[in-house]
This record gives sequence, structure tokens and C-alpha cells, in this order.
Amino acid sequence: MEKITKHLPITTLFLTYLFVCGSLYIAGFWTTFDIEITNFLSISEIPKSFILPFILSNGLTFFQMLINFIASPIFPDENEESNKTEIEKSTLKTKILNILNIFIHLDMIFSYFMIGIIILYYNHKTEVLFWSLSTIIFGILIAMKIGRYDKIKELIPKRNIRIYTIQILVFIPIVSFSTGKINSLNIYNNDKITFIEIIKDNKIVVSKKPNKLIGFIGEKIIISDLKNEKVKIINQTSYNEVQLTKKK
Repeated sequence: MEKITKHLPITTLFLTYLFVCGSLYIAGFWTTFDIEITNFLSISEIPKSFILPFILSNGLTFFQMLINFIASPIFPDENEESNKTEIEKSTLKTKILNILNIFIHLDMIFSYFMIGIIILYYNHKTEVLFWSLSTIIFGILIAMKIGRYDKIKELIPKRNIRIYTIQILVFIPIVSFSTGKINSLNIYNNDKITFIEIIKDNKIVVSKKPNKLIGFIGEKIIISDLKNEKVKIINQTSYNEVQLTKKK
């Protein structure tokens, strides 16, 4: 890692990170409608998709840190194991806890989580709640796993700074994809939609209903019917005016 950062300026790494996160948002959004948008997408649109996930990730991180501050820390204290006495280790309570740890070890929890995601995916992949909960849990487990590596502890010795840094770096790409997916599912399920009416030369060329707006990509506007069966890609040059009406 040090060799990489020596040859790459921090700005390049940061911009690459933004590019990846923006790309994940776009992928999460448009894969819901099974639309190949790479031919219409411009590079400049990708970093803009990073803004909302960045805000949400910071909010989630601060909220989780507040909960952990009130309850218990995410990461165990580095000196916790060394402070245990031989007497404590020999107690019946500790032996029971050691047995339980075999089943509730972080790696095991992560395995249970991934198995659960695979089982639930096909029946719940169009549900916002599924993506919301799985995103938060997945982000927490990954952050916990990374935070326990000794090299990370050496690199960022201060615990609070380490927690915040890890969670931000982990949550932003995960939340980027999930935010795109959730926003698209709200449209796909007709929970939050905008009806669109396209006008050219004072004539309506696309009626308001049953067409809903999916989004804009470069010079294109993407619309669909309410059943998500017909998707239309329209050039901006083909109309003079667009009227949008929020669903009541």
C-alpha cells in the first residue's frame, strides 16, 4: 500500500474512489430496470452520483458511533484480552462464553448473513426494506472485520479515528450501490414516481399517463410505463418542453 501511495498522488486516489462510488450508485440504479446505459453515460455524470451516498454514509456512521458510545464499543479494546486473569479464564462463565464464541464469531456471523442474503434475495430483491437492512448489516460486519487487523491498528492507533475512517471508507461504496438500488425500486414499485409529459412545437408527443420518469442520462431521457414493461429512450433534441407531475 505504501508503495502505491508513493507513486500515486492522494488526489488521484481520492478521485478514483469517487469514480468507483459514483459508478456503484449508477449500477445499483439502472440494473433494476435492466437497461444498458453505458453507451449514453458520460464520465462527468459519475462523480455527481457520489454526493447523496456520501451524506448518507456520514449520517449512518455518526448515528452508529452514537449508539456504540451509549451502549458498547464496536471494536473490543486492544488490551481487553491481556487484562483477563487466569482465574477469570478458568471460570465456568468464561468456558461457556468460549463455547458460544465458536458459533457467534464474527466470521461465522458474516457467513450466516451471506447465506441469509442468498436465500432471501430472489423473493425480496424488489423490496426496499431488504436492501436497507442488508446494506447496514453488511457495512457494519465488514468494518468490524477490517478494524480487527493488527496492521490497521498500527496504521491508525487512535481507536475513535480508526473507527470513523474505516466505517466511512467501507460505508460509502456500499451505501452508493444501495442508495441507487433503493431509489430505483421506489420508481419500479411505483411508490415514488413522477409522471412525464413531453411537448414539441406546442403538441404533446408523449402523454403524461401512463408514462413515468426513470431518469436522465447525458442527452437522453428514460421513461417507462407503470408496469415496467416498455422503456423508451428519447433524445433531448426531439422535444421542446417537459412537464413533470409528482404522484399524489
